[in-house]
Amino acid sequence: EATGLKWATPAGSSKTYTLVNSGGTALSGSSTAISGLSSYDDLIIIISGASYTTASQGLYMTVNNVLTAGSYTRYGQRTSWPSTYASTNAGVFNVASSTQMQLASMSNDDTSAISGGVRISGCRGTGVKPYQVTMAASGNNNEGTSYFGVVTATTVISSIEIIGISATFDAGTVFVYGAV
Repeated sequence: EATGLKWATPAGSSKTYTLVNSGGTALSGSSTAISGLSSYDDLIIIISGASYTTASQGLYMTVNNVLTAGSYTRYGQRTSWPSTYASTNAGVFNVASSTQMQLASMSNDDTSAISGGVRISGCRGTGVKPYQVTMAASGNNNEGTSYFGVVTATTVISSIEIIGISATFDAGTVFVYGAV
């Protein structure tokens, strides 16, 4: 310290996540929104047991109810597992102009359920925000998705919405964790 320098262990920079929607939020109707997220820089969204009243439905998500073409990109993998494997069961996501995040598709079995998670970083920034999706569906002809993408919306993320495009949820819970 005589020279003006002091050696010390640097402070840790790990983030602490807290459950934003205490106890989770039940999925209902054709969409479920969670708001009040503008103070969090990172979000982890866990979806557990999402299912619909009819089979073969897609699960989607938006931020700030943005449904504009080109707002979400995704690059990664989609794989379906039918009872008989075919090379067409694996696909690559290379989409640069989607109107929402495609999370997964429910199988053709109406008792199927979708579970997994989404992580979004830089939510308080005004630039693009990277996100990662890992989801899977149970049942016959189930599907798994794993990809990276960016949200091009240039506003702070204040809400998310879980959407069943043409169906009504009959089960499922969404848990939102946020870190400042």
